[in-house]
Amino acid sequence: MFGYIEEAKSNLLSFMEYSQSSAPLCELLGEIFLVEDKLSEALEAFQKAISLDENQHVALGYLSHLSGSKESFDRAIAAVEAKIAANPNHLDLINDYGKILMINEHHEEAAIQFKKALKANPNYLEAKLNLAICLAKVGKSEDAIEMLLGVENKNPRLFYTLGEIFYQSGRLYLAYKSYNKASTLYPSYPGLRPKLFELTGYLRKLDTVIDLHEKFVNTSPKFPDLHTKLANFYHLAGKSELAMTQFKKALAINPNYKEAKLKLDALQKDSIWRLAKQHLEGDSSDVTASTRSLKAVINFISGDDNTRFPEEAVLHIKNVGTSKTIQKALNATQLEAGSAELDLSPLGLLATQDILLFQIAEVKSGNVIRFAPHYLEKDEILAGRCDVDLDFDLNQESDGLVEHLTKYFLVHLDSKKLADLLATNGSGGYKAHLRNESNSLEAIGYINPENDSQINFVLNASTKSGIAAANPGDRMSIKVVDHKKDAVFSTDFTVTKSDVLNFYKTITAQESAKAKEAS
Repeated sequence: MFGYIEEAKSNLLSFMEYSQSSAPLCELLGEIFLVEDKLSEALEAFQKAISLDENQHVALGYLSHLSGSKESFDRAIAAVEAKIAANPNHLDLINDYGKILMINEHHEEAAIQFKKALKANPNYLEAKLNLAICLAKVGKSEDAIEMLLGVENKNPRLFYTLGEIFYQSGRLYLAYKSYNKASTLYPSYPGLRPKLFELTGYLRKLDTVIDLHEKFVNTSPKFPDLHTKLANFYHLAGKSELAMTQFKKALAINPNYKEAKLKLDALQKDSIWRLAKQHLEGDSSDVTASTRSLKAVINFISGDDNTRFPEEAVLHIKNVGTSKTIQKALNATQLEAGSAELDLSPLGLLATQDILLFQIAEVKSGNVIRFAPHYLEKDEILAGRCDVDLDFDLNQESDGLVEHLTKYFLVHLDSKKLADLLATNGSGGYKAHLRNESNSLEAIGYINPENDSQINFVLNASTKSGIAAANPGDRMSIKVVDHKKDAVFSTDFTVTKSDVLNFYKTITAQESAKAKEAS
């Protein structure tokens, strides 16, 4: 029973027309009534199951839960332990043992039983869902979330369980996204509508607060407290990249601002947040956000930076994926203020995962003074604005240069036939994977928004300290697989120094027999 309640109930009642004296069917009906929050009907169904079979262990466990009867609990445990002793390899019985303990709030003991079942069968989904609930109850929410996000074929009940765990741990934006996923799969899931109604209202109010604080920041940009407050609200609203930008701005004004430093560090280390957003905001192969109207706010002098720029300097911006560029002279006012705002529309269509290269060069000599790559996040595309800290001084920095700069690396796979496979079957069929064998970074392929004959992969090492997305000499591999995970195309290649300096590499696919057959 993975969330499709009405269908399960309808099928169950059909079976019961022919077998009304089945204790297991009566017990299962009681569980459905519980999900529907019909407690009296559930109690009646469990009592009937026990009247038909006094050792119906799961019904006894639920009866103990609903009535508080220790006698029923003891009988449930004795019955299931006797059945396991007679059938020690029966995983459903081991799961039932854990369920009886779990519904009666013995979560640590229950987790032991679910882990036993999963050790024998790592794909036992019912045991995974139950174990996740227990882990969350004993303060191990992150372990529970990571386990559930790792399930390949997610169902309404799994998404609802994720929503409950996120909600209980205070991650309301991710709770909303989980409930929304459950609603997409099964809108009538019991208890789902009021949860979504509550969180939709909360996020709407949060947007209003964000609008107000954005005005405060724009009016008084030199107050670190305002940037930190705005960052907190961005984070609550699921706009984590914008939140990090505001924390960095607060620290640029006051490098000793402890609250901003701690929260930025926590956000950068929050792997669960990034993992959850990747799974809940759609497959990363689905580049749903794009725009032709994006503004960039470029900051090139921090609060404690005494750098003097030449009288004549020019700002260059390049989209790695399309090679389109913008060039704009910086005026005296911008150089003195240490920031500039630029319309990026001349770059054409910009999409999630695009890599933009920003640099400031001296006009007379052509020397590059400042340089930074920027990875476009969905939050920024939807907001119509990105903030870029162009604070890496090429004249002063040398240690870890490649690791600092090459945090993102784009690979183009040129193949009309493979791109067509992904476009036609990407949601439930063919998928493309890139892996850097040298550092284990991976990326999912997506169709280039401006070239439907090309599959793009973007390696992102922004959360990996001291690791570049790509180094000269790295070995990388590409696989395109079908729904059975069988490879229809594979290739590997070596990254050169020129590739790293350009932040991308293009691979032309040689079509395999399997790819021809698939197309």
